Amino acid sequence: LVNHGKAQAAVACLKALSAQYPGFALAHNDLGVLYYQQGDKARSERSFKQAVSAAPDNANFKKNLADFYLTELGQIEKALAIYLSVLSDNPEDIDALMVAGDISAALGKTDSARTFYDRALCVEPWNTEVSDHLMQLTGDVA
Repeated sequence: LVNHGKAQAAVACLKALSAQYPGFALAHNDLGVLYYQQGDKARSERSFKQAVSAAPDNANFKKNLADFYLTELGQIEKALAIYLSVLSDNPEDIDALMVAGDISAALGKTDSARTFYDRALCVEPWNTEVSDHLMQLTGDVA
């Protein structure tokens, strides 16, 4: 439906599906994305939280909620806690390592940021984005 420009119909279908199957985390997550695209922050947050509650081990759902807290609500510490939870389950999650490094750097926690970036480079030594962030952190950028 979304691919055919029928976002409202998609929302209606997902709402009905999630009402009938309240534990269907994917429906809640997709609702969160659609509400976000429509600018409805309250419903988006609620849907992302329901997705994580229904599937607490799903890293993508957790990262969507963390991204929402970080970018939309500016709740940096809350977002970082979720990313750390993702890393606790999967210490090699590059996305979570990068964002945790970025958040730590923004908070002035350069040692923590360096640790996250170094861990990311151990997982993906070829990742130039991580290398660039690490160089910016250490001041090795021209």
